[in-house]
Amino acid sequence: MRTLLFLLSLSLSLSLAGAAAPAERPVWSPRIVATADGTLLRVTRVDAIDIAFDVVAADGTDSHGQPLYRTIAPAQAVPPLPGYDPATATELPTDAAIAAHIASELAKPPPEPPVYRVLKDTIVQRIKAAGKLTQLAGMIAGLPADQKFEFDQSNWFSSNNALLVGGCTQLGLDPAEILAPDPLAP
Repeated sequence: MRTLLFLLSLSLSLSLAGAAAPAERPVWSPRIVATADGTLLRVTRVDAIDIAFDVVAADGTDSHGQPLYRTIAPAQAVPPLPGYDPATATELPTDAAIAAHIASELAKPPPEPPVYRVLKDTIVQRIKAAGKLTQLAGMIAGLPADQKFEFDQSNWFSSNNALLVGGCTQLGLDPAEILAPDPLAP
């Protein structure tokens, strides 16, 4: 048994000695890149998860003549470059490719907010907490019959319900707060 273990360990050490050392992977270091329209970006991370950056503006030079930058829009991120995998890459993407990718991602329209259910009881409690319960009762009493029926008969509402979004605005409340996700909603 000892002889077998010795031979196995000898075989393993010989195969490791002949194996080539893994290639060094390039590492991204923060740098300033410019998009085609001249927007300056301080790119702080390029990896398989995302590309992190700040939008910056030139702000003079330091005592050594190096450019200084001030942050205009901090801590943003876009999805990673398609096809770039830092674990297998032998070279970094070019600054121009990074800048073009960030610009194209920022040009995309923002995603639609999710629609979810909010219990009527939760909505009423939030309006009560804002001190607008009396105004809510008056607003409901003044609704057309079909809308009043909808409000009276519903147990929950969609977060984008036009009647409630408009009602919150009319009451001087932020619909995003009053119609925020409800952990108790079905």
